[in-house]
Amino acid sequence: MKRRLIALFASGVMMFCFLSFTASAEVVSRVPSTGVLSPYPDYAEGASNSGSGKISVRATGLLGVFYIEVFRTDAPHILYVETCTTGTDTMAQIGIKNLRLQRWANNEWQTITSYTSLAKNTGMHSFWYISPTLQSGYFYRFVGDHYAKEQGWFFPKSQTIQNITDYLYIN
Repeated sequence: MKRRLIALFASGVMMFCFLSFTASAEVVSRVPSTGVLSPYPDYAEGASNSGSGKISVRATGLLGVFYIEVFRTDAPHILYVETCTTGTDTMAQIGIKNLRLQRWANNEWQTITSYTSLAKNTGMHSFWYISPTLQSGYFYRFVGDHYAKEQGWFFPKSQTIQNITDYLYIN
């Protein structure tokens, strides 16, 4: 009788521990819960204001046309990125700040690498980037900040607009 009570008590403790562990375990999603999957397997784009109406230029009005495009060619685990940022005039600095390659893992976008490319005293800056070899089985995207700072000695204005591309699956 004593053994049965001990066995019943031990199984109750084990059941409680098992249920509390499974209830607290985080559900990991392999599909991103934020962002948009690109409709094309080898191409993704961010928002642009080149007539598509996805982004409106803010009050400072320093940024003109801008975009981020992502391509995958013969190398299936490498992404090619083109960014373009144009100003409404010649700018003291213009380009892409903090261009981040991100991978969806553990229910969040994790930054793998980050680059900044700015030009001085011009009205436009393009930047090409080739990603490192990427791991299969993950979703990837790019996030960048288009940036322009006007010329001037006293309190020059600046403008930053974030751009996030659709994500691609690397298999």
